[in-house]
Order: sequence, then structure tokens, then C-alpha cells
Amino acid sequence: MKIHLVKCGNNLAVRLPMEWIWTAGLKEEDELDAQMTPVGEMRLISTQIFDKEDFLRPCDGSEPCAPRYR
Repeated sequence: MKIHLVKCGNNLAVRLPMEWIWTAGLKEEDELDAQMTPVGEMRLISTQIFDKEDFLRPCDGSEPCAPRYR
């Protein structure tokens, strides 16, 4: 999948597809570790701890399901 860089103030930002955000269990303002490998690959690594119980909790409709894990 190709993604694009966008202008964000004086910086460039990477726009990630929401499906990736949901799959990784991320939300706005979460932190990622960014790494550049010796061969020029860029890696983004989530620093968030995956909450398996929250992920597996059924959505009974009484409150919104956690959008982090759609």
C-alpha cells in the first residue's frame, strides 16, 4: 500500500489508514517509536500495551464499543 506525506506546520506527516490504527489499537496522541534501519527502512513501533481483555470484551450496545479495536 502506498501512503502519502502531508504538510503539517513546518513538518511532513505520514497519514496512516484507519484500519491500521484500529488493528494496532492506537488513538490520537498515542506515542510510536520511529526507527530508521541500516538499509533505509522506516519503522513505526507502538509503545502502547495491548489490552487483551478490553479487546475481547463483548459489546452489548449499552455503551459504544471501543473504537480502538474495530
